[in-house]
Amino acid sequence: MKKVAVLTYSGMQSRKQKRKAPINPATLQLIKQLVKGFLFFLAVGLLLASVWYVSRLEALTLKEIEVVGMETLNKVEIEAAVQPLLEGTYLGLIPRRFAWFYPEEAVVKAVSDIPKIKTVSLKVEDSKRLAFNVTEYFPDALWCDYANRSQCYFFDETGYGFAQAPNLTGGSLLRFFTLQTNPERGVNPFVGTDYQAAKDFAFKLEASGWFVRTIEIDAVRDAFFSLVDGGEIKITLTEDASQAFSYLDTLRASKEFSHLKPGGFQYLDLRFGTKVFVNEESVAVATSTATTSLSSGGETTPTLESNR
Repeated sequence: MKKVAVLTYSGMQSRKQKRKAPINPATLQLIKQLVKGFLFFLAVGLLLASVWYVSRLEALTLKEIEVVGMETLNKVEIEAAVQPLLEGTYLGLIPRRFAWFYPEEAVVKAVSDIPKIKTVSLKVEDSKRLAFNVTEYFPDALWCDYANRSQCYFFDETGYGFAQAPNLTGGSLLRFFTLQTNPERGVNPFVGTDYQAAKDFAFKLEASGWFVRTIEIDAVRDAFFSLVDGGEIKITLTEDASQAFSYLDTLRASKEFSHLKPGGFQYLDLRFGTKVFVNEESVAVATSTATTSLSSGGETTPTLESNR
């Protein structure tokens, strides 16, 4: 005998109610968080992939270095300073050669630290070339150590020590010794215009045939000019050096001292205004003082103290 199941209305309603039971809110919240997390990491992944791809585009990769303004420098020196800074990546993702994020400040500093470089400007051209415009320091004189005279730095035209010099011989550059300061890069040891004043005095001497070998300047701004053929001239840079040279001219034009020439005296001291001291090598050991009045064409007449 077959059995027939008969569902009552109330039983059918009960099953429908079970199928339509709402999802647990906690479960629903978890599902939402998982979906959001997935979308977030998908977006981050796409962003990182885009950054990785764009930052490696050939059109945005720095591969060339161009330098304008070099006169004595070799481009290789600049390349050697810059190339290591462009190697590698930021956080393993963005290459340092990426034109939009290259280490500009570090690159400029590296080039500025090259001893002969005076100024640097930098820009990116065509998104793949670093274009430098530089100016250089040029040697104007040598700044040498008083204790070790072969150890020198180059001065520029302002008296700024910009680079260590090789062991040079000959007299193509004036040699300065500053008794109060040891030579070093990045230093100007002079007060005001003392450097230019000392050079001007030396050039005037050389124009008259008295060639200068070295110039020593002490802490009280006295300058001592050692001549190539012997003898020393002393002046003070606290006063106008051109006035001291006018006294020297007056001295050499006088009848008594017209014979003076380098190698014929120990020193000429022009530091005391109109009083000029002369110490000649060829004179007897005994020291006597004589005062002589010289005609100077209407200018201040120096008084000469002659140690002979």
